[in-house]
Amino acid sequence: MIHNNPEQAFANMPGMLKEPDYKAILSNCLISVNDTIPVPPICIEVIINGVPHTFGTLGDFTLLIGKAKAGKTFALSLILAAALISGTPFQKVFLATFPDNKKTVLYFDTEQSKYYVQKALKRICDISGVQLPANLIVYSLRGLTPVERLQLIEFAIYNTENIGMAVIDGIRDLITSINDEEQACMITTKLLKWTQDLNIHVITVLHQNKGDTNARGHLGAELTNKCQTVVSVSKAENKNISVISPEFCKDKDFEPIAFSIDIDGLPNIIDGYTQSATNTEQRKKLAPYDVPPESHEAIIKDVFSIQPEMIRSDLRTAGSANISRYLGYDIGMNKTDEWITHWLQFKYIITTGTPRTKGCKYSINKKEPTKLRIINHTDPPISSS
Repeated sequence: MIHNNPEQAFANMPGMLKEPDYKAILSNCLISVNDTIPVPPICIEVIINGVPHTFGTLGDFTLLIGKAKAGKTFALSLILAAALISGTPFQKVFLATFPDNKKTVLYFDTEQSKYYVQKALKRICDISGVQLPANLIVYSLRGLTPVERLQLIEFAIYNTENIGMAVIDGIRDLITSINDEEQACMITTKLLKWTQDLNIHVITVLHQNKGDTNARGHLGAELTNKCQTVVSVSKAENKNISVISPEFCKDKDFEPIAFSIDIDGLPNIIDGYTQSATNTEQRKKLAPYDVPPESHEAIIKDVFSIQPEMIRSDLRTAGSANISRYLGYDIGMNKTDEWITHWLQFKYIITTGTPRTKGCKYSINKKEPTKLRIINHTDPPISSS
């Protein structure tokens, strides 16, 4: 039965045991040094420079936070797209791995109208390449009360076959007050119970405080204390870029992941965007020699993606745009020239024609072995080529 009175529903929050069998319950909770307890299966990984990092495991939950319009729903689209193609890396960064009996994903949106929820669904389909996903079930709960949302989500989670993950975009909308300690404890307890009972992963989304980067209210504090991973989504100095950063992880932190939105409104992960990209002052101190070869190669590939061969002025314009996107702030032409000189010195690019003349053309060097660029890459060559 769905209650319209929040007090009536929240009165049933976990508390004292009504018909206790303490011995049986304690026996079930007992941990022995001789027990064989399996490692929680990893269901979502982040792969940075070929190294996998745990994002989430079955039996736990993640809190995703961010300011309004920071790109939280777009970040979710990337993760959900990875879930649709479980077992295959998505855009080389996100890898979702769900067992065959846990491939179904539930996505609950509490804030947007049905039109925008469907738009988000179509976006996930477009970037994943799965046009009619059988394993993604999406619900728009905007028109319901907090209690109705909570009860329907719980019903769906327990009554959906082969569920492996659930996403709640707007967990604040499942309670009446974000600063009510009892309600915050109740919601957190629900998440812990759902994930343990069904051995699934849950991703929850909550806004950050306006004055700082903490998750909002008592609910945010409670979720932060109990979740496996806290991930933030924020705007970079370049407002066209959003950055997914680990705030608190039970496992080793992964490097921040940056993405931008293309002309079709689809999120695309930016290759080579590393930890230093989150601090503009640090990024401004970066010289080309501080950037790894694979990042140079990714930038150069983007530079020449439209024109495989170009004159110096076109190279400076395209180079400035793509280097700025990588760094997260706009650079001038003098800095761009430093990068071009570096590319020539380490033979990432080559020229045809007389250098520094209008007839000189620049293109990617497809013959030079990549491994030669790694040797003493941080030591500038003595002379320019």
